Amino acid sequence: MNKKVMLVRQFKSTNGCTEGQKACVRGLGLRRLNQTVCVEDTPATRGMLTKVSHLVEIIESGNHAVPFDDKEHDDQDSRKRAETDYEYLERSLPRLDIKYNCNHSPHVLILGAGASYAAFPKGDRNGLKLPLMNNLVEVLELEDLISKHGFKYKGENFEATYDALVQSGKYDGLVSEIDQSVEHYFQQMELPEEATIYDYLVLSLRSKDIIATFNWDPFLAKAFQRNMNVIGYEQMPQIAFLHGNVSIGVCNDCKSKGWRYNSCDKCQNQFGPSKLLYPVSKKDYSSDPFLDSEWKNLQHHIKNAYFITVFGYY
Repeated sequence: MNKKVMLVRQFKSTNGCTEGQKACVRGLGLRRLNQTVCVEDTPATRGMLTKVSHLVEIIESGNHAVPFDDKEHDDQDSRKRAETDYEYLERSLPRLDIKYNCNHSPHVLILGAGASYAAFPKGDRNGLKLPLMNNLVEVLELEDLISKHGFKYKGENFEATYDALVQSGKYDGLVSEIDQSVEHYFQQMELPEEATIYDYLVLSLRSKDIIATFNWDPFLAKAFQRNMNVIGYEQMPQIAFLHGNVSIGVCNDCKSKGWRYNSCDKCQNQFGPSKLLYPVSKKDYSSDPFLDSEWKNLQHHIKNAYFITVFGYY
């Protein structure tokens, strides 16, 4: 017997949700963020989706025949047909709702390394200057620190200098001090009190959309926080921190993330810092579980995106 099916995806975490909402998500067969499953289209399933619409989205539905007859459920041919149906539904993007003239595919916004500098040319609330890679050593006043360890800095791009230090294997102490100095400097930065471009940005996007940022500064995260407190977390877009961020902490044991000085919901331990610096010649983000998941989240959204906007690359 052919039955109507739906392709559904969990696009937000169940952290902070009620037990009933978590049970609905599990009942749909969803176990992790960005997982996509094919479910039968029934009133009961629709009811569950309504209860968790702020966590789960319907990617597609239709009569793209998957035989769910109980006698054939474990049959190999049946599983192959189900896979074919799944692939068909996944390819049927963008998700344009003709009735309401609304597109349900995500808008992907990528903020390059120069985005925060362009958005905050005068620096933070107290005038603390935002550095770029070509002047980070000077802005953070790292010249004396580098010289003290016997390394000759000649005004190179910071990424090239950091790469040379790491690859030499002779300056582990200096590398550690630079890591700490960079994190401390950016942690001091405060978002201006008046509305900023980042405030308008997070308010202009939907919960299905994603902002992917390469910036270490806390401005986007803080704009997200203060607007989340006004309109609610479920209304906010997702954010992927592709190079880590001073406002974001991670728990590698539980594979979870949160605000830097909060505690993990699962183990109650305080989040550790997300890694910021990598040698430019060996940027293997897959070696870091947190960054790997951020990149995979972005890749998933790009695959299904209807709009992609890139801002702030130099």
